[in-house]
Amino acid sequence: MFLKNVFLIIAYLALVGSIDYPAFAQNNAIIKYQAELKGGFQAEFTLAIVGAQSLYKHLEEPDKRTNDQGWEFYQYKDHIYWYYNSATGKIIEKRMKDGYPTLIAEWTEKMEWTITDEIKTIKGYTVQKAIRRSLNLSDDHDDGDVIAWFAVDLPFSTGPERYHGLPGLILQLEFTNSRQEFMLQEITFPDDLKIKPPTGGIQVSKEQVLRPYDRIDKKWLKAERKRLDMEVN
Repeated sequence: MFLKNVFLIIAYLALVGSIDYPAFAQNNAIIKYQAELKGGFQAEFTLAIVGAQSLYKHLEEPDKRTNDQGWEFYQYKDHIYWYYNSATGKIIEKRMKDGYPTLIAEWTEKMEWTITDEIKTIKGYTVQKAIRRSLNLSDDHDDGDVIAWFAVDLPFSTGPERYHGLPGLILQLEFTNSRQEFMLQEITFPDDLKIKPPTGGIQVSKEQVLRPYDRIDKKWLKAERKRLDMEVN
């Protein structure tokens, strides 16, 4: 009887080991994020994913806005195209901002996080909490730490607003010292989707494309724009 039971256990384990458990088969995704920006303004931004490649579009148009406290602001044009390849770590950012010519930068980066055991649910997806220092793209305000909630069931190592490097898609971003928040609004999985890395523009450094207002010499930029105009003409 003992040998018979052992045989049955071995047979069962062999059978279980042969089962093909369901895996996430989607390579493409389009994610829409509802964002609350500094000043209390609302916006929607899009992230497209094809395999290891992703392209995030943060597009703000020139406009007069009134926040939830009744303050009126003028929003300048700021178009950011952020490309990331999770297999190579390659990043390309193209930026078109009022008062500046088109800028483009390329670099390689591995973003480090502290992953916690805290979990919750966002639109039916179980997400886990990770934290790191925010990018702090302004000298005027320290955003503190950034908290990312990522879904392991969506194995895309990317997210909104230049944040990436986690073992799952970032569905929510929040900051410990800022009202900014980016939350999943909708996700679809199209069969046919293509991504092209951004091209064109004046080549600058990572720091200069992230913070053109205080990291780019205006005289150099004017001369570079003139040089490019002469090459085109």
